Amino acid sequence: MKQAGIQAIVAYAALAAALLGCGAEEEKAKKTPRDEGTPVDTIVAVGETFVDRLEVVAVVKAKNEANVGTPRGGKVARVYAKEGSRVGRGAIIAAMDRDALKAALDIAEADYRLAEATFEKRQKVYADSVVSELAFLQAEASRDRAKANYEMAKANYEDALVRAPFAGYVEDVFFEPGEIAPPSATVARVVDASTVVVEGGASEEYVGAIAKGDEVVVGFSILPAQTYRTTLTFVGKTVNESNRTFRVEAEVPNREGALKPEMNARLAIALDESENVVVIPEDAILTTEAGEVVYVYAGGVAELRVVTVGSRHEGRASILAGLEPGDAIVVRGYHGLVDGQRVRIAE
Repeated sequence: MKQAGIQAIVAYAALAAALLGCGAEEEKAKKTPRDEGTPVDTIVAVGETFVDRLEVVAVVKAKNEANVGTPRGGKVARVYAKEGSRVGRGAIIAAMDRDALKAALDIAEADYRLAEATFEKRQKVYADSVVSELAFLQAEASRDRAKANYEMAKANYEDALVRAPFAGYVEDVFFEPGEIAPPSATVARVVDASTVVVEGGASEEYVGAIAKGDEVVVGFSILPAQTYRTTLTFVGKTVNESNRTFRVEAEVPNREGALKPEMNARLAIALDESENVVVIPEDAILTTEAGEVVYVYAGGVAELRVVTVGSRHEGRASILAGLEPGDAIVVRGYHGLVDGQRVRIAE
């Protein structure tokens, strides 16, 4: 009997504890933040100056790039500059076999010297009326012809050297010593990328809205933190018939060499500037059946606002209608909200 009584008391105590626990949980639930509203973060909308920009897909080009070779071609005798080496303007990159050209130059030079000496002698005796005018003119013509042949032989001899047209880097060498390069073949490619040209195509609908000298922000997808503010250095005068765009360019300094030719880039070209317009983070804008909307914190509830978005740039968007300066824009915690839902400012 005593044992049965003890068991009954234990069971009663357990039941009481359970009931008390449930009551405590209910009391705790009443005090949860959920009753105070969904936590959100907000920013206060202010009127500011916003530049409307046209974003154009672009590509990086070296400002100076040249394929170099020789007009006569011939057997490559020697390559002086390796791929990747830096060369100065006029530096010899490669040389063709010039033995035959040197012999022709020596012959032409000897003929020219003889013709020059003959002409000088004829000129002296012609002044004394010893030789006829015809003999004098023949000597002069022979001198001029020999000089022209000498200059041509000298040019041929010099043209057999492949030189850098400007200071830069040898990007490619296409022939090895002993190989035959056809006339006018590209022997090497020289690139100067200390300044690059970022080139893109703007839609023809912006003809007349974009001009040389317009402000532009240049960005790169693989270098998101690296942007350059500069101006357009070229705006094309014709429209490409295949894609209906016209060429736009901006130059960017590249002394550190971080920008490589053929890299993808973008040009954000300034079109118009608006004063006192509300600008908010682009991520705060939701697309719904009602259109583009934003949630505003208003007296402890989320208020749905349909907005008219102007332009977007670098993660920010201008709002033409639907918001006013001073509105508390919900910028975090807006997913899943409904109009009129209780919300609170997150701590």
